[in-house]
Amino acid sequence: MSITSVNEHWEGQEGQLDNDGNSFTRTFVVESDNPEETAYKVCTTNVGPDQLPDIGDAYPDSAVDLPCTNIRATRRSDSRLVWDVTATYGIDEDESDSSGYDPDDPTTFPADINFGWRTVTEAFERAYDTVDANGNPIAAVVNRPWKQPLVGASVERSYLVISITKNFSVGSFDAGDLLDYNDTVNDAQITIADITLAARQGHMNISATQERSTSGVKYYAVTYQIDCIFNQGGHEIGFLNTGTQYKADSSIGGSLWRTYKVDGEAVTEPMKIDSAGNLIEDSAAVYVYYLPYPQASWSSLNLPTSV
Repeated sequence: MSITSVNEHWEGQEGQLDNDGNSFTRTFVVESDNPEETAYKVCTTNVGPDQLPDIGDAYPDSAVDLPCTNIRATRRSDSRLVWDVTATYGIDEDESDSSGYDPDDPTTFPADINFGWRTVTEAFERAYDTVDANGNPIAAVVNRPWKQPLVGASVERSYLVISITKNFSVGSFDAGDLLDYNDTVNDAQITIADITLAARQGHMNISATQERSTSGVKYYAVTYQIDCIFNQGGHEIGFLNTGTQYKADSSIGGSLWRTYKVDGEAVTEPMKIDSAGNLIEDSAAVYVYYLPYPQASWSSLNLPTSV
């Protein structure tokens, strides 16, 4: 005794278009002469005139590019010899969510990414990025090599801020990361959320919530806030370490400036000197660089590289 026929029919066929994945079904009637027939044999039969698909077979309409992912056989209540079989075409659950996302487990949620701007008012200072209308660096005064605020002058600057929140299970959360990476700059080029930062262009602050619990899963939410500076040197500060000597007949308010001399000779034109008053032979500016934050390798944090 065996399967006697397989016929595809229209009743019960379905189709669905969905953001989470499309699905379509085909329905069949399978008849057997064996009242003890098993569901496995019904699902795997290849008796005509129609044939059931195998798992992985393509949907017969080429416009529907989906594989068969499920075959279900149900014996009719009014006959032990007749089965209704439904073949479903769609995306495998494992394939549709290869990321391992589980709506009941917050530690599987994708990172939450936000962008913003931080606007601050700063004193306008003579430094490596401060230039006059002609693009020439504004020199610091002699014997004062560090930043020199211009009294009464200020400027508003806006900095891009990337904020990323990731959930960690209680077992995988390492509070040491807050100590190792908080208040650091990146030591090498890195791409975070489609933003590429050269070395020292990002400054990170890290914060973590108190222990939370969702659906019985305990976790910590850790937020990485990154301030981005894209100008020369990023968070590395460069100070123009030069002054200028002027000839003695320059005057301000009717009083003569101090006469400067080099090797006993009065200066007849502006000349570059270092912070100790020594003549700089070439015309290139001299910079002193200072990094106010420690550097760290951020690659081990596994921050998302794209949005």
